[in-house]
Amino acid sequence: LAVHHRITDRNQFWQVLEEQTDKPASDARIHRILRNEDGDRAVVLWEGDSFDVIQSHVENALGSFSENEYEPVKSPRTWGIGTGGVE
Repeated sequence: LAVHHRITDRNQFWQVLEEQTDKPASDARIHRILRNEDGDRAVVLWEGDSFDVIQSHVENALGSFSENEYEPVKSPRTWGIGTGGVE
């Protein structure tokens, strides 16, 4: 699940997100974090048992510090930049 975060409190958001990366056994796991230079927007790729589980987890952890837009994504492969094809 890709979550587009519009961050309203950068310090709190990034602190909590860093704590989330230290919880690999969590019900929602982070695969990749893509942030803009200012740190006020990010796209985070999450994995979990279901959309609802991830959404609940993200809102409980980060909802006070960001506005979140959810986009289901499903791809067994990714396109690698500079690799000339599928990774």
